[in-house]
Amino acid sequence: MAKQGASIYLAATELTALHDAGGYLSSLIEQCSEPPADLVSAQEGLHSLIDKVSAAQRAARGRVVLRNKVRQAVREAESLLAG
Repeated sequence: MAKQGASIYLAATELTALHDAGGYLSSLIEQCSEPPADLVSAQEGLHSLIDKVSAAQRAARGRVVLRNKVRQAVREAESLLAG
């Protein structure tokens, strides 16, 4: 069951650990002639989580850039009005 709007917070070290775990899973899967379905599912779930975290980070950076542009525009407008 998927839940929308759930928030999780990851430190950079935790995201690195997820990438490492994905690498370990890939290695295990590559070594199996017929990998167990649960390993493949775990790898898919892990990649999905990493993708979602990456998308959230990109969106957050975009919001920061936009917020900074708005603040700069407000400062310029205030200086024009004061000047």
